[in-house]
Amino acid sequence: EKYPNLKRRQSDTFANPLVTHSKTIAGGNFLDLNTVIKASQTISAEIQLGKLLEKMMKILFENAGAERGFFILKDNDNLLIEAEGNANSNTIHVLHNKPLNENKEISEGIVNYVARTKNLVLLNDAAKFGMFVNDPYVKQRTPKSILCYPILNQGNLIGVAYLENNLTTDAFTPDRVEILKVLSSQIAVSIDNSLLYARLEEKVAERTQDLNEALDNNTIVSEKLE
Repeated sequence: EKYPNLKRRQSDTFANPLVTHSKTIAGGNFLDLNTVIKASQTISAEIQLGKLLEKMMKILFENAGAERGFFILKDNDNLLIEAEGNANSNTIHVLHNKPLNENKEISEGIVNYVARTKNLVLLNDAAKFGMFVNDPYVKQRTPKSILCYPILNQGNLIGVAYLENNLTTDAFTPDRVEILKVLSSQIAVSIDNSLLYARLEEKVAERTQDLNEALDNNTIVSEKLE
């Protein structure tokens, strides 16, 4: 009775049961469900690691507002850069297998911190504020916005996503961060599945090679007997 406009909204919703609202509130921020669903479906549909990483990086650029980005994969005790991209030049390179400590285009300190603590790092003006103002990379490159967050599957670290925007401060807004948090679980599952698929393909290839060698040896033996 006090808020009749709410009653009208409720009536409209029931009158159109097939209508879905594209946005909902999560943590006080607006979360675009259509964007999340579309991105999640794109990620889950890919099984090959190289193609998955390429699609994933495109989605991160589109939804985060990043200028540059890296995906670092945890391989036992090693951190390997498996994908890197630049939104300005629209380029993405994947499957590098390059150790993190050999790349000077990314903050090793921030990535190691996120990998160790499994906590997200958001720096709205990295060179002026925050706990990494004295980081060697930050001091040398003076980047503006940095977002670095862990990709976890059931509490286990799969990798680390590192995003950077040197054009503006406060580039990674709360709603964008919220979308990336939601997508990170799907990314983790898809990467796990793609790694399993890659290992199975490798075993099949090894088995096929063994069988071919065995067949060749049998052929040679048969020819000698004849």
